[in-house]
Amino acid sequence: MQREAKNAAEGGKTGSHDIHGDLAEHRPVAGRPDMRVFYGFDALPHFVRPTVTVGSYDGVHSGHLALLRTVAGRARAQGGESVVLTFEPHPRVTLGRADGLRLLTSLEEKIYLLGQQGIDNLIVIPFDKAFSALAPDTFIRDYLVGRIGAETLVVGFNHRFGRDKQGSYDYLGSHGFGLEVVEVGECDVDAEKVSSTVIRRLHSPADMEASFGRGEIDMALVFSERFSDKLYTGEARVQLVSDATDPNMATMQAGYAANIISSAGQEMLPPGVHAAAIVPQLKLLYNPQMKSAYNFVPGVMGLILMLICAMMTSISIVREKEKGTMEVLLVSPVKPLFIILAKAVPYFVLSFVNLTTILLLSVYVLNVPVAGSLFWLVVVSLLFIFVSLALGLLISTVTRTQVAAMLVSGLMLMMPTMLLSGMIFPIESMPVILQAISAVLPARWYIQAVRKLMIEGVDVSLVLMEVGILATMAVLLITVSFKKFKHRLE
Repeated sequence: MQREAKNAAEGGKTGSHDIHGDLAEHRPVAGRPDMRVFYGFDALPHFVRPTVTVGSYDGVHSGHLALLRTVAGRARAQGGESVVLTFEPHPRVTLGRADGLRLLTSLEEKIYLLGQQGIDNLIVIPFDKAFSALAPDTFIRDYLVGRIGAETLVVGFNHRFGRDKQGSYDYLGSHGFGLEVVEVGECDVDAEKVSSTVIRRLHSPADMEASFGRGEIDMALVFSERFSDKLYTGEARVQLVSDATDPNMATMQAGYAANIISSAGQEMLPPGVHAAAIVPQLKLLYNPQMKSAYNFVPGVMGLILMLICAMMTSISIVREKEKGTMEVLLVSPVKPLFIILAKAVPYFVLSFVNLTTILLLSVYVLNVPVAGSLFWLVVVSLLFIFVSLALGLLISTVTRTQVAAMLVSGLMLMMPTMLLSGMIFPIESMPVILQAISAVLPARWYIQAVRKLMIEGVDVSLVLMEVGILATMAVLLITVSFKKFKHRLE
């Protein structure tokens, strides 16, 4: 049982000991009853063609899972058993380098998580000064091969072992030992190698807030101290911190998370042990009152500005062609680029008036405050207005009639903007092909930027990606409009 496992690791029971071993007793583990747990190297049974891996496994993250799947898979393929060796306490504690160390899991939690990964045997090694002084070849020859009988050793891409971390994948390959050595490559998430060290950096409240501001996460779970111990007494607490800019999505996510936490808490209890179900506390960020206006105001801003700007400018050049006044403009000394920009200037001013009206209505009528910088909100909005005007000018240069221009700007822009910009449906839940289409819609990036600046109140540095994309779109659309305009005049 988990609590028994902890007592054994801390010397709470009697048994055979040496400088490298503690209790050699095996016990079932909650989560996977057929996984055997041994404490130390004394009185180990005979393992059938064992495939072995060694590590601290502090926090069984995605990088660990890839390695554990390899161990379990190789063992099954060879008709043998999988064996995991882990340490208690953490090596840095024994070596006096525990300053700033924040352990991700207790021993009981580690045993539970490993027991869910299809592992047959777990050996908990009491990591003391004597064990830390073992040379890599001594550890492999006397313990992995001598005591366990390992035939295959699976190591991570950056795994080091033995005294002063002398052992490595290259070391194993050059010294033989009669072992088949398998190296598992690194696991990347968002272009960063997954490791316990990286995960520990994400455990402070400041890191959590920064991740919310960058849009990397929608929900965070905060566990009370000594969560696994308090689980048995019903005193374990969990807080759900959710981004409530979209109230419907926040409610749905909180419901799913609460059910998963409650079920997982019951599964972690040993058989026959009962405790009160965990009821998570909910903390809502940015929109604690769950007002729907906080969600649709940015979307409405993007939709209105996009449609008005594009529709007004889309008929500007076409109207000149239909009335026959384009010839007058062509014979004038004005360059084609200035003709295009001149068509956008009056609508740019009108759109600025629309923007001001929308912001005033949002703040004073809908009670949606501007949490961030008003200056940068206006700057980003003006950039989006320019992009929308450029899109309207492009439509105007490629269409022949005002009716066609209105249809293209009205119908072909309105529906994609409403459905694929994140205004109504979360982009992350869309099929991949629709996400790709969403990426080319200027309204998506504008709505995303407005939510960050207006609702979340983040610094402008966190919307540089959106600003960069909108600026690129503006340059591209103006360039294409100029090229198409010039081509049609020749």
